[in-house]
Amino acid sequence: KCKVPGDFAGLPTWYRSALKDLQCMVESYGMPDLFSTLTADEVSPTRFYEVSNMESFFLKQWFDPDTPHLYTYAPVENARLFHQRCSTFLKDYICCKDAEGNPLPGLLGRVNHYVRRYECQNRGSLHAHIMLWLEPESRVVVESEITASIPGIVKPGCEHLPPHDYTRYEKPGNAAEDDLLYTVCRKQFHTCRPTACCESGSCNQGFPMSVHPARRATQSGTHLRWAYHRPNEDCANVVPYHPAVAALWGGLSCL
Repeated sequence: KCKVPGDFAGLPTWYRSALKDLQCMVESYGMPDLFSTLTADEVSPTRFYEVSNMESFFLKQWFDPDTPHLYTYAPVENARLFHQRCSTFLKDYICCKDAEGNPLPGLLGRVNHYVRRYECQNRGSLHAHIMLWLEPESRVVVESEITASIPGIVKPGCEHLPPHDYTRYEKPGNAAEDDLLYTVCRKQFHTCRPTACCESGSCNQGFPMSVHPARRATQSGTHLRWAYHRPNEDCANVVPYHPAVAALWGGLSCL
């Protein structure tokens, strides 16, 4: 008879220990300033390049070229790839530190502390939930940078196209703005589904959301959800994002 160690990730003992650690952090640092989600993308035309490289390797070694969805044959490899990508992204862009471990300005300002946990999508791939404690001056700046807008201008005669259609908008003047527009159209739109968020009849995520023209976020009514910059009804189903984080991450990111 074999006994799994109590600190093995995923066991009830491990979850209880992790919860106590988080409660201690909240008691010491206060409530976190941001809650972020980073999702894997192994299925879209602009999916993570690591997944494409992995599939190319599989084709050379084992699989027939006509095998569909090769990434589904490698759950462990996909999990390791996501963990490595998420860890590198946090280290290089979000939770930056100097040689002595002091926080440096990142995409979301100076991050003093953070907690990360992984969950599985229904399709089996991972996404990360991250709580971040920012320095006070960074909190004020980042709050005004988070948005739920569409960074594009509608082309004349294309008003009839759905808001998430990339071809509806004029091509931006540079590659970075074009990448951000494509990312928002392809990955930042919430789709309500009767078998998922709308099982009770209405979306449990609050979509479609009301217009919020102000740049600064405000708390939405009696709910804990915050209302971010959402200039018109075309943006009703846009998931709030930070432009730099969305452009660099390469998958769904929400704040």
